[in-house]
Amino acid sequence: MSRIKRVVSTHPCIQAPLKRGFFVGAPPLSGKETRRILCVGVTPCLQRTIRFSSLQLGQVNRAHSVAVSSGGKSINVARTLKALKESPLVAGFAGGETGNTMVSFLEEMGIETDIVWTDQPTRICTTLIDRTTACVTELVEEAPLPTPDEWSALDEKLSLLLAESDIMVVAGAPPPGSPEDVYARFACRAQASEVAVLIDARGEALMQALAYLPVLVKLNDQELVATCGRPIDTEGALREAAQMLISGGAQWVLVTQGKKDAWLLNKTLAWHFTPPAVHVLNTVGSGDATTAGIAAGLVRGQSMPDAVQLGIACGSANATTLTPGDVDADLVKKLVPEVGVAGSKLEPVDI
Repeated sequence: MSRIKRVVSTHPCIQAPLKRGFFVGAPPLSGKETRRILCVGVTPCLQRTIRFSSLQLGQVNRAHSVAVSSGGKSINVARTLKALKESPLVAGFAGGETGNTMVSFLEEMGIETDIVWTDQPTRICTTLIDRTTACVTELVEEAPLPTPDEWSALDEKLSLLLAESDIMVVAGAPPPGSPEDVYARFACRAQASEVAVLIDARGEALMQALAYLPVLVKLNDQELVATCGRPIDTEGALREAAQMLISGGAQWVLVTQGKKDAWLLNKTLAWHFTPPAVHVLNTVGSGDATTAGIAAGLVRGQSMPDAVQLGIACGSANATTLTPGDVDADLVKKLVPEVGVAGSKLEPVDI
């Protein structure tokens, strides 16, 4: 199976040797009818999006509309990939009637799943949208903590699924109380299978996974602050914090800032991307749509900057929709050239 390839590293934490080099911008996966993108998420949810004409705390509020969908960061990535006509497969946990409903929604969309069924039910997350003020409020339940046997079952599934995957996306924070090395274990398995890894996460789970050379680490500015434990109030501080992740093993780091410019950095170069102006309806899941667009670009053989440009267009398109991940591929195509890229490449910077 042809795959995107890796840059060989001598990082001291590497435990599984690489069989061949990895490079971003590899030729498209020729001769294949599908390009499988494995979306791993340990905190999925059943998503309720409720719109109100005007939302007033402490009062009776009658909903204008209610939409129910599968949700959670990895699920939103998969939904966006499906809209882009890619072939995602969702692996993770689900339980109870909420889990059954969530998985049914994915299957109705034609998204493949390989689920570890848990004793505890899948959480419900709710987004409240005030149509008058355009204010979006999120009510987020914490995901249940899997048992040791459930973690082991997911590890076993990943070993099999990675053999048939071209890239793996790990998205979302693990449930409270999870092993701190959980994402490092996932990344180690991917490395042994020569599968590139994109990680959209923060904190210690992200830091421990850096040793396995993720091709891209994506996080927003607030997550970067939480991960690095320092204020990010200038462009220089942002680059310095991103460099810390690169020094740890990340090949590329993408930091998004909502409507503000996103920054993409590697060891020696930096690019910044200006999101296009769109009519915003619901920003929930826009970061996940960005991650999905990047994964799609990479499996199509794009360079990392070009893949990020596609990702930013996907994130902007997602903000125009009510349901996270329900992006319009035609709108994405229209928005790609509207994403501002400062000279495509900046001069090398000392970061």
